[in-house]
Formats: sequence, structure tokens, C-alpha cells
Amino acid sequence: MAQAIDGTGFTEWAQRLYLSGQSLDRFERDFLALAEARGWLHLLPADGGLRRDRITVLYRAISAGLYSRERLHQLVAGGFSLWVYRTGTSLQCAEAHRYLDGVTLPPCDPFWRDAFPPNDWDCSCYVVGARDEAGARRLGGGPDRLAPKPAAIPVAFRLTGGPPLEAVLAAVLDGSAL
Repeated sequence: MAQAIDGTGFTEWAQRLYLSGQSLDRFERDFLALAEARGWLHLLPADGGLRRDRITVLYRAISAGLYSRERLHQLVAGGFSLWVYRTGTSLQCAEAHRYLDGVTLPPCDPFWRDAFPPNDWDCSCYVVGARDEAGARRLGGGPDRLAPKPAAIPVAFRLTGGPPLEAVLAAVLDGSAL
């Protein structure tokens, strides 16, 4: 269970780092400085390899969540009449989310509230927009595909763009994200 932490300002900090395109090494240095200043350092493993693993999970989760939120804005601004779910290339999501690949629905369909990626830790799935059924087919979609109930998606991820970054931080610090 995630320990309660004061994540005040964490989302803004993470957004600044994401938008500046910092490398994982720079993120690790900055995050360790933040963790020390906030009194979170003791929550991370002392072992350097395990510590790096947790920080990598945090870096990827932040990147995926913020990318997804920006992608959602692009799709809406683009005025696409259909959205196509595509399974990503990470091994975990390629297997777990394969049943969603090619689902093609209008943006207003309730399916997107539960299934807009990311849908799990290290999920690399994504959504593309199409103007018509022929365009959706070219993008790997199938307008004839019925939307399955996304039951395999963890509850914390059933929000467009993933869980709040403060929840991601807490899960990474206590190890439940691994």
C-alpha cells in the first residue's frame, strides 16, 4: 500500500522536466535532490541498482502519462471523427493489451474514458486519429471491431492519461509499481 507523502508541486516539477527533454541520468540526479529535500530518500532502496530501477519506472510513467495527455489534446484539436487504439511495442503491453489493438471508435465513445493509454506500468500503447473508415483501416484499425470491456486495465489507470503523478510517485517510492 502506498505511503502517504506530500507530493505538493510534484506534478509541476515533473512537467518541467518532461518538457525540457531531460535524460534519465539528469532526471535521476534531479529526482534524488528533490527526494532528499522532501525527506523521501529513505523510501528508496539503498541498493543502487534497485534505486535506479524505481527511478526508471518513475521516469517512464511520467513520460508516458504526460505524452498521453498531450496526444489527447492533439487528437481533439485535430477534429478526427475516429480514434484507433494501437498496441505498443513493450513486451508487457503487447501481450496484455493485444485485445484492444485496432479498436476504432468515435472520440465521444465511453470506451476512451477507461482505455485511453497508458493502461499499465510501462505501457507503450497509443491512439491515432482518422477522418473516415478507410483512413482508420490504413492505420491498422477496424471500424467493425467491437470495443471490449477493458477489464484487464488496473483501476488506477482507468483515467484518461493514467493516474495522477502524485499517485505514481507514491507507488514508485513504496515499490508497488514494480
